[in-house]
Amino acid sequence: DIALCPMESVKVRIQTKPGFASTLREGFPIIKNEEGMNGFYKGLVPLWCRQIPYTMMKFACFERTVEALYKFVVPKPRAECSKGEQLIVTFTAGYIAGVFCAIVSHPADTIVSKLN
Repeated sequence: DIALCPMESVKVRIQTKPGFASTLREGFPIIKNEEGMNGFYKGLVPLWCRQIPYTMMKFACFERTVEALYKFVVPKPRAECSKGEQLIVTFTAGYIAGVFCAIVSHPADTIVSKLN
């Protein structure tokens, strides 16, 4: 996130401030000249508040969803499933986990946007 934060800061300003800049290359010097290096990192803590719960939810929800799909949806044990069937279960579990990740991380994502 230390490397991501400056790019996130410029990206959010490009999206929320009309006329700020049109590219990352144009936006970096504007922030550096106006606010110094601290301008790039004022959204770091909210970024962590978004990323940490997002990652925790992703792993926990994904694994539990895979278990639930094999237990309640797929009519045979995982070991007997073909690679294609396993891929469908993995994709479905990833999709469901992504929905929960978005729900968990949205409030912090809004804070990151407001601070930048």
